Amino acid sequence: KAEGWTGITSMYYALATATTVGYGDVSPSSPRMRLLSLAFIPLAVISVGEILGRIAGYFIHQESTRAEREFMDRRLTLDDLEAMDTDADGKVDLFEFLTFMLGSMQKVDKELMFDLKALFAKLDASGDGYLETEDLVLIARKKRDPWSLRRKREAS
Repeated sequence: KAEGWTGITSMYYALATATTVGYGDVSPSSPRMRLLSLAFIPLAVISVGEILGRIAGYFIHQESTRAEREFMDRRLTLDDLEAMDTDADGKVDLFEFLTFMLGSMQKVDKELMFDLKALFAKLDASGDGYLETEDLVLIARKKRDPWSLRRKREAS
């Protein structure tokens, strides 16, 4: 009642301000209410944005879940197998399958998967397809003896 507004006018001002419509037909005129508005306006806009964001997030999540379910329930086609077979050996291994499926569902970037595969290969110093303490030892030795790489290259 500091502005002499009715309850309806106060609600109208709060809603118009919080939704950033701000027609300008109702605004605080007293210095005290203008000062209070400095805190109210940003907090109200942030709160409405958060609420709308959560509502949108709910619907996006629902649609994403439906699309994933639909994708997982569909039949695998010959075109899918060909797209999965990135090394063109006529077979699809687990990595190729996961890369295709996660990329198709937009869960992960396919390039990131290939970068991770390359990182794994780099860390697998023994070349046996597993990461073990032996690999860390081999990597540490190579760092201490930079000539070992040159000798291996010259030997081959």
